[in-house]
Amino acid sequence: MIGHSMGETACAFADELMTEEQTMLAIYWRARCVLNSNPPPGCMASVGVYY
Repeated sequence: MIGHSMGETACAFADELMTEEQTMLAIYWRARCVLNSNPPPGCMASVGVYY
């Protein structure tokens, strides 16, 4: 659900798949993880998940 931007989270909220609280928590924890990981500038990770 979390990609380059918060677009996926916004879409999930707009489609009523996530509550306002869930959306805010997802945004908060994504930002906190990025800040705590201290990635190099311009760094991006791509992960494929299949189920």
